[in-house]
Parts: sequence; structure tokens; C-alpha cells
Amino acid sequence: MVTLLTCIIASLVGIACLLWSGYIKKEPWLTLVREVGAVSLALGVLTAAWDFAAKRTFAEEILRQLHVSEQLNAAGVTDVTTDFAGLSWNELFRGARRVDLFFASPKSWLFANHERLRAALRDRHVRIRVVIPDATSADVLNDLAHRWGSTNDDVRSAIQYTETTLKTLSAESSAVAHVEIWALRRAPLYTYYRFDNVAIFATYNHSPSQKPVPAFVCSRPGSLFSLLESYFDEMTDAVQTEGISQPHQALIARRIFSVR
Repeated sequence: MVTLLTCIIASLVGIACLLWSGYIKKEPWLTLVREVGAVSLALGVLTAAWDFAAKRTFAEEILRQLHVSEQLNAAGVTDVTTDFAGLSWNELFRGARRVDLFFASPKSWLFANHERLRAALRDRHVRIRVVIPDATSADVLNDLAHRWGSTNDDVRSAIQYTETTLKTLSAESSAVAHVEIWALRRAPLYTYYRFDNVAIFATYNHSPSQKPVPAFVCSRPGSLFSLLESYFDEMTDAVQTEGISQPHQALIARRIFSVR
């Protein structure tokens, strides 16, 4: 409002000076008044135009941000972080009845969440489904070995370590939860952790520099949560392998372990 009032005053002063200059016959007053009028009028008009453009840009930015916010809300995204280890894993595990895990070789994650997994397995109402790469597939081993700059034997050992760790925890006398392990004949391109109505999704880092990649936290009923949930359910639906083409069967995991 103040800016607009200033622009109006400057423009009126400019117009008045230009009109007044028509009655002045002597120099240098004629030139002085005329120049002051021209500058004042130009300043008023340009300031008004700049102020209008700035406010319009600001308004458009606010609307754009609101649109982005609406899209994130629709997707169910509640957080984006590069601190994967710093996520609230205690809160995620606490009380979760449906746990779905999809990863390639999560040694550090298994080590950090060993006791949380053990505690979850003590609840007979918990169902844990895990999809890991198929350690018997040469294509999977070649792909992951190339991606990690490792050898097929090292990749196989890493996958078998995950499988053995989960089986060992499931075999403990206190473990009463339902556990399934599935092997996928495709190398994972992303990792997925689902705890009831909350999921964490992150792509794997394919850069030699191993820069941090963002992890997305999403929740039901968001579209991203629903999409990830449907992908996982399709991978662990062994029935649907009947009648589908051979290439697409590689997208369906095979169950290699089930208890309770």
C-alpha cells in the first residue's frame, strides 16, 4: 500500500512538472522542471510495474509451493532425508504387525536392528515378509557384483548372510511370529521397508563416489505407499506366475523359507 501511494505521488508530481514546464519560458528553469517531471513520472511508473511484477512472481511461487505440497500430501510423503540410519527405527518397529522388507545386502541395517527384529519375532501377531536377491541366479550375482565392484562369490556370501541371519532369529525359542523369505531373480534397484501404515523407500547408489541418496518416508493412504505396497505384494504372489510370460516371471519371487 505504501509503495503504491509513493508511485501515485511520484507520477502526479511528474505530470504536474511536465505541465508546468509548458508555462516556463526561461532557462535553466524550463529544463530543470521538465527533467524533474520526466524522472518523477518514469520513476513512479517503473516502480509500480516492478512492484506488481514482484508481487505476481511471489504469488506464483506461493501457488507453486502449495501445488507441490498438495502433490506430496497426495503421495503420502511425510519426510525426505539422507540420514537413513538416523530414521526412527524404534518407533517404526514398535507395535508393527505387518513388516515387509526388500533389500539387497543390508548388513549394517541388520546389525543395527538385530534386537528390534528379535523383539518383533516374539509377537505371534506379527508377520514379517522379506524379499532378497536370488543367490542361485547368475544374472543377479553378475549384476550386483558389477554394481558393487565386487565378485560373484562376495555377493553370494552377502545374500546368504542376510538369509542365514533371518533364519537364525526365526529359529530362536522365543520367536513366534510368522516369517517368510522370498528370493527374487532380479537385482533390486531400490530398498523398501514397510511397518504397518508407514514405509521407507530409497534407491540404491550407483555412483562410484557413493554420495548419500534421499530416503522417502511415506504413509497410507498416499499414492506412493500404495504403489510400493502393490509392487511388494506382486513380488510375493507366487500364484500369479501361472499364465504369465517367462520374462515377467523374473519379477515374481519364489518362497525359500516360511515358518509358523
